[in-house]
Amino acid sequence: MPIGTGVLPFNRRPLELLIQDVRELGIPEERFWMGIGWGESSSGALTRRNAVAQIHSELDARVIVGAVGPNMTRLAGEIGDGVSFTWWFREAVEESRELLAEGAARANREPPPVYSYIRCALLPQAEDAMNEVADRYDQAGSFQRLFRSHGKRAHDTVVTGTTAAELRPGIKREEEVLDYAIIRAITADESAESILELRKLAGQASSRCRDAASGSRRDQLRCRAGNKPSVDGLGRRIQRSAGRPDRRWRHDHRPGRRQRGATTIHRNRRA
Repeated sequence: MPIGTGVLPFNRRPLELLIQDVRELGIPEERFWMGIGWGESSSGALTRRNAVAQIHSELDARVIVGAVGPNMTRLAGEIGDGVSFTWWFREAVEESRELLAEGAARANREPPPVYSYIRCALLPQAEDAMNEVADRYDQAGSFQRLFRSHGKRAHDTVVTGTTAAELRPGIKREEEVLDYAIIRAITADESAESILELRKLAGQASSRCRDAASGSRRDQLRCRAGNKPSVDGLGRRIQRSAGRPDRRWRHDHRPGRRQRGATTIHRNRRA
């Protein structure tokens, strides 16, 4: 089963050190998908092109490019083995697929698979936590422009409810346009009880998780909510060096196969 990271900001930790981390941790490169981005800063396409090329030349790994904005999305379609969207929603993903196709056409290739988060919260207990993280994204320039262009606020894109039945329509709506979905669990606190409560209900609400639960053991492993990836050590190093939460996921993409992935579930860590 492949393993991977979320978007690692190589403007906060040099790419050379990230590559060194992968080697020192003994991560099996042929199974590794490495997410890269440029944090909250902007940078030219050449920097990102060079980063993807450097990883491909030094590691037998695939590169998932974090994208915000149309130019970066086109570039991800051109050079990435996958693209990761942080706080997207159905309409934004559908628009972005057109941009990915434009970028892929430049390189005469198929568009890469799309990974994106689905934010979920149980109300009323997680309302304050949801407002805190949503307010922060509403103030971030690129995300603010994205939300406003669709007449939304970050709060409007969070899937909320009190039961699996209430979560199901929102999760299904987002899953339908994604190749790989990662449910970000926004919980009232950091307790295991809160995380497990949402994990259980979101897992029941996701059609992909339910389908996998009745399949083979391999399918069940792909969908197991809250699974800790074996790339944990790299995530901790990034967290210490950048001073921000690490974003990690395990996914089931197998090279050479275009297929819908299972949905995984992770808690939303607040900075």
